[in-house]
Amino acid sequence: MLHRKLAVLVLLLLPATADAQRRTRGEKTANWDEIEKSSAAAPRFSAKDVEGFSALRIVVEKRKDLKLNDDQSKQLRDLTKQEDEALKPRLSVLDSLRLAMRVRPGEDPDLERARTALARQEVLRVIDEIRAGYDSTFKVGLPVLDGVQQKSAQELVQRARDEREQDLREKISGGGRGPAMHAPGGGRRRPT
Repeated sequence: MLHRKLAVLVLLLLPATADAQRRTRGEKTANWDEIEKSSAAAPRFSAKDVEGFSALRIVVEKRKDLKLNDDQSKQLRDLTKQEDEALKPRLSVLDSLRLAMRVRPGEDPDLERARTALARQEVLRVIDEIRAGYDSTFKVGLPVLDGVQQKSAQELVQRARDEREQDLREKISGGGRGPAMHAPGGGRRRPT
């Protein structure tokens, strides 16, 4: 009699278990955007996003608009390689900090808010250092251009940086935070 009841129970639970697995793992209509938002994923920015602030890279990308000759393009590409080598350690630190900004599930929410806020502040400090490095190499590369090209390059770089900065801000502020951290200032106030 007991075996029969267990067999009936197993037969009743088996379809429910299979249905739950199908919904969470293999369902083609799952809302993966919502699932991804609710997970404690790493922030959505990368070192490549920060590398986009390189004024030399922007100038080389827009060489046709600036009417650069082959020699100018080559000199600027060489400076870009030197710039990459000089800033490689800071970009590595940035990748480590990006992972540190990740919210760890199951940890104390207040400690996680504090930890990720500190990591975010450190990320912003490292990005400022990287941008300062990009600015200094741009000053070195600017004399490669003639007067008209310099003026056009500075305007072009400023526009491109403004756009890229907005994108990066959105990625830094929106990535890797739990639902309690969407309030301005990095989190909700604790009741006093």
